[in-house]
Amino acid sequence: MKIWVETCPAGSHTVVIDYGIKGLKPAPYCTFFYTQGISSNSGLKQTSTNMAVSLGAKEPVQYIAVEEIVQRVPFGEIYNIR
Repeated sequence: MKIWVETCPAGSHTVVIDYGIKGLKPAPYCTFFYTQGISSNSGLKQTSTNMAVSLGAKEPVQYIAVEEIVQRVPFGEIYNIR
């Protein structure tokens, strides 16, 4: 199993897990979103590192910059709440 963190241009950090199973693609486990004035880059890095390590990653955790911006999904849309 491999675990790493992907960062997007908007500042979000996504913890990704690859279980190493043939035919199964790496999957995002969780995303920590950057919000200007509320969150900090160092706080997001520390939180995403802590999450990755808690899932089994070894330090130093690998960070990969990606070009795709991670979009937020409103809470109501996740659970189909109206």
